[in-house]
Amino acid sequence: MTHQEAFSLIKDKKALLIDVRELDEVSEGMAEPATWFSLYEMEEGNQKYEDFLKVLDKSKEIILYCRSGRRSGMAAQMLTEKGFKATNLGGFDDWAEAGLPVRKGP
Repeated sequence: MTHQEAFSLIKDKKALLIDVRELDEVSEGMAEPATWFSLYEMEEGNQKYEDFLKVLDKSKEIILYCRSGRRSGMAAQMLTEKGFKATNLGGFDDWAEAGLPVRKGP
């Protein structure tokens, strides 16, 4: 999936975008439509993660990114195992270089 294709799905409300980087990374900026949830919080028994899973819409594709694509690949696999349709989009820099909207992180 290209970044443009992902952006179209998100705009059409057919997909959700999740940034799985750490706080110091998202403070550099993040994709405008993204929700931030660090990969390192995605563990069984973590109440914040369990609550996060409950609000994700299984009817929508979950698109994930990080800095390089390694962590977002891990997160996509974890969500797929939970019954979500999850895709690894790769890195944030690729999103920004594609000219897609970015915003200041938390």
